[in-house]
Amino acid sequence: MPNILGQVITVTASPFTYRNANTGVVEHIMISGGTVSLVQIVEEGIKRTLNTIGIISLNPGAAIVVTYSVAPTMTKILGDLITAAFYAPDGGARGVGTGAGNERTENLTESQLAPGELRAVVHIRYVEASALATNGR
Repeated sequence: MPNILGQVITVTASPFTYRNANTGVVEHIMISGGTVSLVQIVEEGIKRTLNTIGIISLNPGAAIVVTYSVAPTMTKILGDLITAAFYAPDGGARGVGTGAGNERTENLTESQLAPGELRAVVHIRYVEASALATNGR
Protein backbone atom coordinates (compact mmCIF):
# COMPACT_ATOMS: atom_id res chain seq x y z
CA MET A 1 0.00 0.00 0.00
CA PRO A 2 1.49 3.40 -0.92
CA ASN A 3 2.25 5.95 1.77
CA ILE A 4 -0.45 8.64 1.46
CA LEU A 5 1.70 11.22 3.24
CA GLY A 6 4.52 11.17 0.76
CA GLN A 7 7.94 9.65 0.36
CA VAL A 8 9.46 7.65 3.23
CA ILE A 9 13.06 8.65 3.98
CA THR A 10 15.43 5.78 4.74
CA VAL A 11 16.97 6.57 8.12
CA THR A 12 20.55 5.32 8.48
CA ALA A 13 23.00 5.42 11.41
CA SER A 14 22.63 8.01 14.18
CA PRO A 15 23.20 10.91 13.93
CA PHE A 16 21.26 10.86 10.64
CA THR A 17 21.39 13.85 8.29
CA TYR A 18 18.78 14.65 5.64
CA ARG A 19 19.39 17.61 3.33
CA ASN A 20 16.79 19.41 1.19
CA ALA A 21 18.50 19.28 -2.21
CA ASN A 22 15.54 20.90 -4.03
CA THR A 23 16.26 24.34 -5.42
CA GLY A 24 13.65 26.90 -4.43
CA VAL A 25 11.30 24.38 -2.78
CA VAL A 26 10.63 24.18 0.96
CA GLU A 27 10.18 20.56 2.03
CA HIS A 28 8.03 19.45 4.96
CA ILE A 29 9.51 16.51 6.87
CA MET A 30 7.54 14.53 9.44
CA ILE A 31 9.53 12.78 12.18
CA SER A 32 7.59 10.28 14.31
CA GLY A 33 8.21 7.33 16.59
CA GLY A 34 11.56 5.99 17.65
CA THR A 35 13.58 7.30 20.58
CA VAL A 36 14.95 10.66 19.49
CA SER A 37 17.31 12.59 21.76
CA LEU A 38 18.19 15.55 19.53
CA VAL A 39 16.84 17.24 16.39
CA GLN A 40 18.81 20.09 14.81
CA ILE A 41 18.33 22.22 11.71
CA VAL A 42 21.55 23.26 9.99
CA GLU A 43 21.15 26.20 7.63
CA GLU A 44 23.88 28.45 6.25
CA GLY A 45 26.31 27.10 8.85
CA ILE A 46 24.03 27.85 11.80
CA LYS A 47 22.67 25.00 13.99
CA ARG A 48 19.30 25.38 15.70
CA THR A 49 18.11 22.78 18.22
CA LEU A 50 14.41 21.90 18.12
CA ASN A 51 12.46 20.99 21.26
CA THR A 52 10.13 18.54 19.59
CA ILE A 53 9.65 16.12 16.76
CA GLY A 54 6.72 16.44 14.37
CA ILE A 55 6.48 18.29 11.06
CA ILE A 56 9.49 20.44 10.23
CA SER A 57 9.75 22.88 7.32
CA LEU A 58 13.16 22.61 5.67
CA ASN A 59 14.40 25.41 3.41
CA PRO A 60 16.36 24.61 0.24
CA GLY A 61 19.93 23.61 1.12
CA ALA A 62 19.14 23.21 4.83
CA ALA A 63 19.56 19.91 6.68
CA ILE A 64 17.93 18.07 9.58
CA VAL A 65 20.28 16.15 11.89
CA VAL A 66 18.49 13.54 14.02
CA THR A 67 20.25 11.78 16.90
CA TYR A 68 18.46 8.69 18.18
CA SER A 69 18.81 5.35 20.01
CA VAL A 70 15.81 3.81 18.21
CA ALA A 71 15.32 5.00 14.62
CA PRO A 72 12.30 7.25 13.99
CA THR A 73 10.15 7.21 10.86
CA MET A 74 10.84 10.17 8.59
CA THR A 75 8.51 11.11 5.73
CA LYS A 76 8.79 13.87 3.14
CA ILE A 77 5.23 15.21 2.98
CA LEU A 78 3.72 15.92 -0.41
CA GLY A 79 2.19 19.30 -1.12
CA ASP A 80 1.36 22.23 1.10
CA LEU A 81 -1.02 22.27 4.03
CA ILE A 82 -3.80 24.84 4.26
CA THR A 83 -5.51 25.17 7.65
CA ALA A 84 -8.87 26.85 8.22
CA ALA A 85 -10.52 27.40 11.61
CA PHE A 86 -14.27 27.92 11.99
CA TYR A 87 -15.70 29.80 14.96
CA ALA A 88 -19.23 30.35 16.16
CA PRO A 89 -20.33 34.01 16.11
CA ASP A 90 -19.56 35.57 19.48
CA GLY A 91 -22.36 34.62 21.83
CA GLY A 92 -24.09 32.32 19.33
CA ALA A 93 -24.11 28.60 18.68
CA ARG A 94 -24.08 27.14 15.17
CA GLY A 95 -22.88 23.89 13.72
CA VAL A 96 -20.31 23.44 10.99
CA GLY A 97 -20.99 21.18 8.04
CA THR A 98 -19.54 20.34 4.69
CA GLY A 99 -21.11 19.33 1.47
CA ALA A 100 -20.77 19.59 -2.26
CA GLY A 101 -21.35 23.05 -3.59
CA ASN A 102 -20.76 25.19 -6.61
CA GLU A 103 -17.22 26.31 -7.31
CA ARG A 104 -16.76 30.02 -6.76
CA THR A 105 -14.05 32.63 -6.65
CA GLU A 106 -13.97 35.38 -4.03
CA ASN A 107 -11.57 37.98 -2.74
CA LEU A 108 -10.84 37.12 0.88
CA THR A 109 -10.64 39.80 3.52
CA GLU A 110 -9.41 39.75 7.09
CA SER A 111 -11.77 40.60 9.89
CA GLN A 112 -10.88 42.14 13.24
CA LEU A 113 -13.90 40.57 14.94
CA ALA A 114 -13.40 38.63 18.16
CA PRO A 115 -14.20 34.98 17.42
CA GLY A 116 -16.59 32.98 19.53
CA GLU A 117 -16.22 29.31 20.40
CA LEU A 118 -13.99 27.21 18.12
CA ARG A 119 -16.22 24.81 16.15
CA ALA A 120 -13.91 23.04 13.72
CA VAL A 121 -10.46 23.00 12.16
CA VAL A 122 -9.95 21.67 8.65
CA HIS A 123 -6.60 20.77 7.09
CA ILE A 124 -6.43 20.63 3.29
CA ARG A 125 -3.38 19.27 1.52
CA TYR A 126 -2.72 20.94 -1.81
CA VAL A 127 -0.72 18.76 -4.17
CA GLU A 128 0.12 19.31 -7.83
CA ALA A 129 -0.84 16.30 -9.98
CA SER A 130 2.74 16.11 -11.24
CA ALA A 131 3.97 15.53 -7.67
CA LEU A 132 1.70 12.51 -7.36
CA ALA A 133 2.82 11.15 -10.72
CA THR A 134 6.50 11.34 -9.74
CA ASN A 135 5.78 9.57 -6.45
CA GLY A 136 4.64 6.33 -8.07
CA ARG A 137 0.87 6.92 -8.11
